[in-house]
Amino acid sequence: MASHPTCSQRRQRVRNLSLQTLNAIRREAQEKAAADVERGAIVGCLEKPGWGVELAVRLTGYSRVRFYRLVQKHAISRQTQ
Repeated sequence: MASHPTCSQRRQRVRNLSLQTLNAIRREAQEKAAADVERGAIVGCLEKPGWGVELAVRLTGYSRVRFYRLVQKHAISRQTQ
């Protein structure tokens, strides 16, 4: 049976992480959270007018080109919803 690390062992591992590593982990988590929020906002703007892109673009306030790039970036389509 595998033993699980104790609290003090886990704390020690965290202390051993470099500040750079912790910052990289934090930055990655923030970027993922921001992408999730951005994707959700775009999907919400698409769903509101029944996937009418023209109105969705106006709701976001983005240019049409920027809107389409974000849709591509997040791989948004009706089928993925």
